[in-house]
Amino acid sequence: RCGLSGEVPAEVLGRCGCLVELNLSRNNLWGEIPPSIGKCLRLRHIDLSQNRLSGHLPSEICLSSLRSLSCHENALSGEIPANLRFCSALRRLVLHTNFFSGPLPEHLPLRLQLLMVHNNLLSGSLPDSIGGCLALTCLSCSQNELSGPIPESIGQCVSLQVLGLYQNRLSGEVPWQAIRSLLHLRKLGLHGNPALR
Repeated sequence: RCGLSGEVPAEVLGRCGCLVELNLSRNNLWGEIPPSIGKCLRLRHIDLSQNRLSGHLPSEICLSSLRSLSCHENALSGEIPANLRFCSALRRLVLHTNFFSGPLPEHLPLRLQLLMVHNNLLSGSLPDSIGGCLALTCLSCSQNELSGPIPESIGQCVSLQVLGLYQNRLSGEVPWQAIRSLLHLRKLGLHGNPALR
């Protein structure tokens, strides 16, 4: 926290091609995340959390070098960019407590370890491809408007320790056999889904 206020300077970011880490969290920044952030081709860590940022998450932020992206506790909206799948190095995606809507990306980065998108307005179903994220330890999608069944492929996330899906609109039978195969699972939240059985 540096007491910064105002908009994220687009021109300055556009000239920071050698930047490896950008941490502007816990300030009073507002406005949109500038697409010029995509010119920082060496960025590994981006933390813009706990500000007043609004607008969409620009697709330009999906850099192949990116390992962690934290934009939680802002006022961001729109869909989560589908081209996140090309962030092959991404381990941490923390976007909770915003106004993101629409579906989760059909394909997620395979090296993802932490996915926190709770407390948004996400809809649609959980992608079956989630089972390809073998390193995933935390999947937190609670307090959204997700619908449809919990995919059987969740049982392939063998490293999963936290599975939070409560307060959604999920339906169908809980794939208990798949969930029981998650030997490292410590926390499971499924309540608040009336059509789930």
